[in-house]
Amino acid sequence: MYTSKIDSNDKSGIEATLTFRDSNAEYSFFNEDVKEVKFSATFCSVEHLQIRMIDTKVVRFEVPVPFGGKCETRRPENPDYEVEVATDEDFYFIVRRKGTGNIILDTSAGGFRFEDRFLQLTTRLNSPNVYGIGENPHASFRHEFGSPDVPMLWPLFSRDEPPRDGSTNAYGVHPYHQIVEDDEGNSHGVLFLNSNAMDYLLFKDGSTPFMTWRSIGGIFDIHIFMGPTPTEVTKQYHKLIGEPMLPPYWALGFQLSRYGYNSLETMKEAVNRTREAGIPHDVQYADIDSMDARKDFTVDQSHWAELGNWTRQVKSDGLRFVIILRDFMLGKVWPDEWAAFPDFFKPETEEWWTEEIRLFRDETFRVEFDGIWIDMNEPANFGTNVGDSLSGDKILKCNESRWDDPPYLPQAARLPGGSSRLSDKTICMVGTHVVGPRKYKEYDVHSLFGLMQSGPTLRAARETTGARSFVISRSTYPSSGKYVGHWLGDNTSRWKDLHRSIIGMLEFNLFGIPYIGADICGFFGNTTEEMCLRWMQLGSFYPFSRNHNGLDYIEQDPGVWASVTEASKVALEIRYRFLPYLYTLFFRAHTEGGTVVRSLMEEWPGDSDARAVDTQFLWGDGFMVSPILELESYNERDIFIPPGVWYEYPGGGLHNGTKKMGNVFVDNMTVPIHLRGGRIFPTRRPARNTKMQLAHEPFGVVVALDDNGEATGDVYFDGPDGSEVRDPVALGNYVHATLSMKNNEFQLEPPSPDTVQDIFTSPDTFADLTIYGQKDVHALPVKIKVMVGSTVTEFTAKEIGDLMTFNNTNKVLQVKEGASLDIPFNWSLKVVIKLEY
Repeated sequence: MYTSKIDSNDKSGIEATLTFRDSNAEYSFFNEDVKEVKFSATFCSVEHLQIRMIDTKVVRFEVPVPFGGKCETRRPENPDYEVEVATDEDFYFIVRRKGTGNIILDTSAGGFRFEDRFLQLTTRLNSPNVYGIGENPHASFRHEFGSPDVPMLWPLFSRDEPPRDGSTNAYGVHPYHQIVEDDEGNSHGVLFLNSNAMDYLLFKDGSTPFMTWRSIGGIFDIHIFMGPTPTEVTKQYHKLIGEPMLPPYWALGFQLSRYGYNSLETMKEAVNRTREAGIPHDVQYADIDSMDARKDFTVDQSHWAELGNWTRQVKSDGLRFVIILRDFMLGKVWPDEWAAFPDFFKPETEEWWTEEIRLFRDETFRVEFDGIWIDMNEPANFGTNVGDSLSGDKILKCNESRWDDPPYLPQAARLPGGSSRLSDKTICMVGTHVVGPRKYKEYDVHSLFGLMQSGPTLRAARETTGARSFVISRSTYPSSGKYVGHWLGDNTSRWKDLHRSIIGMLEFNLFGIPYIGADICGFFGNTTEEMCLRWMQLGSFYPFSRNHNGLDYIEQDPGVWASVTEASKVALEIRYRFLPYLYTLFFRAHTEGGTVVRSLMEEWPGDSDARAVDTQFLWGDGFMVSPILELESYNERDIFIPPGVWYEYPGGGLHNGTKKMGNVFVDNMTVPIHLRGGRIFPTRRPARNTKMQLAHEPFGVVVALDDNGEATGDVYFDGPDGSEVRDPVALGNYVHATLSMKNNEFQLEPPSPDTVQDIFTSPDTFADLTIYGQKDVHALPVKIKVMVGSTVTEFTAKEIGDLMTFNNTNKVLQVKEGASLDIPFNWSLKVVIKLEY
């Protein structure tokens, strides 16, 4: 199709000119071929390569999203990759890993197309260990492959479509994947930076895996991240798109919602039921049934008139409140009449949006919300072109045009019950967005709508609340994680959706949106007591932990069934105890990039078994959760134990890289959790919400020793009122302390005192010390020496006997239930606890 000529190969990279051969015109798909293409391979850094292919004659659309991670001005020395470009023959290029020769991209198999409304590139892969690409309802974390005739196809186009079975797209677009290349664990990531409707095809020709990208517009803009570990790949990707936002501490608490409370009184009953059951509860939501005729920035005065007063009353007790806003250009959505869609590409829209949010909170209805939930921002529109029960006689019909009817119909247009047009269930592709002198077609920027709304909404939430706040968005795109979290949409009360929620959670951590979770117990359909029990246990370990369901289905909040209540209390109390650890993981992701929840593949990419596991997951690199996901095996499951030392929590049973435990019995009140040796986990005793926890409950640590009797960790703390600070990290209003244990001595060491704000001289209490794996110890310590700064205290053998227990079978030392070490400290002082035997 194209011949290539190298124009330059210098300090900045490689450039070539590709010329379309008219003699091959019969191979053109749609007779819209770009005649001359500029190819460039820019060596951005040792581990980051950018490849672009653009039309030399016509300025084509490019994704108008500013990313970080700019390319260096000179060619890096000894990059991890090498690039080969074919000359004087059919064009192709190959990217290899230096040292191993592993294929990163190899387009020599052919299939390259660059037409006005059709782009295609096919690459051979080094291995079939492919992860990412979204947002789709994948049945496994590691991708499955089809055949050349029937490839596995995943469409990417923002659409108001719940996660259905099969090859469908959902609310967001993430054209990014990672590959584990070999059994040494070498890994890389690839971003195809394009926002037009796309198809990804995965197939094997014999045993050789291939991937094809198709898009209906834009350019080829490809970013490659060389790792070589999966963790490094993810951090390199996040450096480009922007590290994730740091949610407030309270946003890590349990959250409750439903569409269909239908009145404030019914919602209050659910809140009271949760509290009376003793279930921790930090955040409450109201859905669109709280609105007047389902219109944004209104409150139904018949059934919700006192909503504003109620939100102010519960705030003092630590319960936060989140409102929903939906984006409704001309169309039909939930209100009875036509709705308009704000254009968030226009800078002045943000000012209007912020003022509307402020008026709703402070003046018109005085609903004192703490966070914002933005929904239907694909954007969604009911019944476009065909009509449906929700659109009635208000049907948006899009005229035939080159934008609404491109020559290649991507899979995303094949909507069940639709007209097989891109505009089905959304707005017309001829729509125009205006940014100063520039204009963008909806055809090009459709999948960016959610992203463009996210930044203005977070800034509005922070300005109107005066605090850090948070935003949850349904539609996302690369870099959305800088501003928002995400829930996995309108799932169904089915057992398979428990498993899929883990896959989605793992994928969105790769995508840079670690504040992620699914609707616990399911949105569509009636759940069952048995399912909701296991789902509450799983959901207690989603970063975004919210029980939410749909209109006209049975109540499913955790206080409805006695068994679910008890199981939820057990699981959520574990969550709340380890919230300091989870919060620290978010701090690390915010400052360094990387995942909060991660797969076993990420930690053990060289282990062929670990690469396939997607029914277990990790908080960080050391807190492993193995939930029950099937009714057929309700009280047992296989558990994969990765290499190294692992301890059952809370009992402390030791497992030393046994790889797989078969048919492990799991009673109804248990979530199997294992702690990795060599890690220290910061904790705080649980309370009914995080406000009470930070105000009244003491600090502690769980130490899981490795084979050498050592462990390390860290803890991030921004004070009991840190969530009221918009950006504590930028202000330096926090402590990031190191934790270590060696030779029976534990240390908590904050940074040098001049980096600590005065707020951290306020008192705290160190109450709990749990140590797993003291294999050479057979009894309690005879003395414990504590140093807090220059203050020294000692515990005698008798005092230790009153306060602590030692399990000689499992080698676990811990503070007794109801007791406390009661060590006063503040976060500017070093704490040392020396155990003597």
